[in-house]
This record gives sequence, C-alpha cells and structure tokens, in this order.
Amino acid sequence: MARISLLLGETLGLARPARQGLWIAALLHDIGKIGVPDGVLHKPGRLSEEERRAIQEHPRIGAEILRKIRFPQDLVRTVLHHHERWDGRGYPDGLAGERIPLESRIIALVDAYDAMTAQRPYRRGMPHEVALGEILDHEGEQFDPRVVEAFRQVEARLPRARDVAFLAVEEALHGDLMHSVRVPRGVPREGMLVPVGSGAGEGVSRS
Repeated sequence: MARISLLLGETLGLARPARQGLWIAALLHDIGKIGVPDGVLHKPGRLSEEERRAIQEHPRIGAEILRKIRFPQDLVRTVLHHHERWDGRGYPDGLAGERIPLESRIIALVDAYDAMTAQRPYRRGMPHEVALGEILDHEGEQFDPRVVEAFRQVEARLPRARDVAFLAVEEALHGDLMHSVRVPRGVPREGMLVPVGSGAGEGVSRS
C-alpha cells in the first residue's frame, strides 16, 4: 500500500520530503498492532466492545513507538491519525476535515482499499471495481473528497492481481464496509468475509 499512497501523494502535489515521509508512514502505519493481543487481531468473528477498544489503541501505540525512536514529528502524527474520518467519527481523537493531516487521509483511504481487496484466510478479497464503488459511496463521510478524486485519477494504474470472483456481494456490505463486513445469509463461512467490527463509523481493520 506504500506504492499506492505515494501515487496519491504525487497526484495531490506533495513535495518530495513529504512524499518520502508518506512512504515511510505507509510502511509503518500499523506498527502499533504489536501492542494488540494476537487473539484480537486474528479473531475471525465479531469483536467485543473491549476488543474493539484494544484495536483502536494501535495508532497511539504506533505513534508512541515512533516518537521514542525519534522519527520526525510529522510522520508520527501521520501514523497517529490514519484512522480518523473526514466526518469526525474516526479515532483516536475524532479529528475532522482539514484538521486531519493530508498524509493520514491518504493512508486511511489506501488502508481501506487494501483491506477490501486483500486475500485473507477467513475471506476472499473484493474485485477492484467493488472496492472502488465503496470508496466512492463513502466520499465526504469516511474519506476526504480530494483524496477520493486523486484515487480515481490513478486507479487505472493500480495492480489487479488481487481481483477474484466476489461471492454474494449483494448482502456483504454494511456500515463501514472497509473494516466491517458480515457473511450473507446462507453463504458458508469458508472463504467469505466475517464480522470484524461493530457499528457504522467505527471502522476497524485487522489488515
């Protein structure tokens, strides 16, 4: 996802030093998950409220790790805020709009795209077209419209290696789809997405 983040950074006009920081932040954005129990990270079913709170601590943990080893402050802030939402319903600080660092807004979208299209042991990845449609549907809510527009400009250059047949799309999407998807009625669990989050606006990625 670092490569896609860099493409978006270039399209949005980030200067070279900022693009370098974005690249590193994209590589390290989930480093804080080393502080989350494996049983929570790899749980195939719905998270409890306590487990959800544990997951939501990973941006703070990651930022603190990077701060302690003296990464630049801008990069630390990018990692800290990569789960904020454009509408202010993200975490850890509930920042909204332009208060969220642009690099964090870029990583938030790319992280969601990666979570949707990646193959996991507990479900198949979505085709690019389905993931793109969901990003467009959440423009102005979860995602910065300017970042969404940049993604549309570069999406033809994205790799399609992950595209697979996506089973039972019609009922697989709900709430913050990017991080919380349920198994449709009558569809076996094997190879399908299973619940990993809670209500809308509480996106949780275990990617």
